[in-house]
Amino acid sequence: MAVVFIIEQPDITREKYEEVRSQVVPDNRLPDGMILHLAGEVQGGGWRVVELWENEEAQGKFLQAKLGPAFQKAGVSQQPKVTMFPLHNKIER
Repeated sequence: MAVVFIIEQPDITREKYEEVRSQVVPDNRLPDGMILHLAGEVQGGGWRVVELWENEEAQGKFLQAKLGPAFQKAGVSQQPKVTMFPLHNKIER
C-alpha cells in the first residue's frame, strides 16, 4: 500500500537541503520505491518535504541506507517531525 510522508526539518536551510539531496537523489533520479518527492522552504525557517512511497518498507530502507548517512555527513543532527499516513487517493493532471 502506498504511503505519504510529511517531513518537517526546522534547522535545514536551502543549502543544506541541496547538499543532502545531491547525495541521496543524484541527478534527481528517484530511488527504488519512491513515487514522488516535493520540497520547499517553510515560512519562518526550515524545510518541509512530502514524499509518496510504494510502501513503508521502501522508505525505511532508503532512510537507513541513504538519508540517515547523508544527514550525518551534512552535520544535520536534529530529528525531523515525521507524519506518515496510507494514501487513499491520488489525482493527477
